[in-house]
Amino acid sequence: MQVPYLLEPVGLCRTDNDVYVELLDAPSSSPSDLLKRLELPEETIRASLTSLCGAGLVHLLSAASDSYVAVPPEVAVPLLIQRQRSALARLQHRVDEMAESARRMAAAGDTCVEMLDGPDAVIAALSRLQGEARLEVCMVDAPPYLGGGPSRNDAELARLADGVSYRAIYHPDSLASAGAVEHMRECMKNGEQARVHSSAGPKLAIIDGRAAVIIANDRDPDPTRRILLGPSALLDVVIQHFELLWDKATPFDDVVHEGIGPRDRELLRLLASGMKDRAIARTLGVTERTVGRRVTELMERLDADTRFKAGVQAAQRNWI
Repeated sequence: MQVPYLLEPVGLCRTDNDVYVELLDAPSSSPSDLLKRLELPEETIRASLTSLCGAGLVHLLSAASDSYVAVPPEVAVPLLIQRQRSALARLQHRVDEMAESARRMAAAGDTCVEMLDGPDAVIAALSRLQGEARLEVCMVDAPPYLGGGPSRNDAELARLADGVSYRAIYHPDSLASAGAVEHMRECMKNGEQARVHSSAGPKLAIIDGRAAVIIANDRDPDPTRRILLGPSALLDVVIQHFELLWDKATPFDDVVHEGIGPRDRELLRLLASGMKDRAIARTLGVTERTVGRRVTELMERLDADTRFKAGVQAAQRNWI
């Protein structure tokens, strides 16, 4: 799996990331210093410095010397991650409000909203819409399920073969069984793009950006009651919600299922706090060599070539 640039999960662009990493390696640098090392236009570097200052990752050390210093990642990055989570929670709240509005509109007979009541109605609508898809189907796969558990979506395999793109965000609970994981891998082998997010929800499917099926009440979810949305402001909000989740979700790999034990979780917390191997070893009651070996193994599982990258990846997966 290709590791994304470090600050992608917190909404910063690749250039911002490169400038920040360079400042970590060479504190107290001016834009002209960065210009020599990064070979980027000066206006681009200054724009990135402005973004990084706004995000709390960089401070202007001296206006007179035009020099900047990076805030340590163990201080700045967790705050940015929390900010992203808060934004996601606010959007989820908005989606819930819009879903309630959709239910009222459906009761009033609005043509852009249709209530799907009962498993037969839900299955028929999802089958029809997938069959009509021409470009892309986007899904959030999360409990609860019709029939009590995940089931195969053979319609997806057929549409993938027809050239329709699929993007799917899975809640970890939706991949709790070997059968669910096996089917997801089969879909991925045939072209599905799959990601995992610990807060994935509500359950939904978006077809070609023109229609969506979403669970009727995410606070008290009933898989047999869903809302079919046509072109509308409500559909726009659902699409926005999916794209934000997609940006924050982690590309699927075996690490998601294998997880980590409490010992490794504590090690990662201590590592993220800035403690050195010797101090971590004393805290955990093991040798420094054991700590170093285990950190190396965790970095390999996270596909990270630095400890900083490992910390970002671990936080993104909600390991710490």
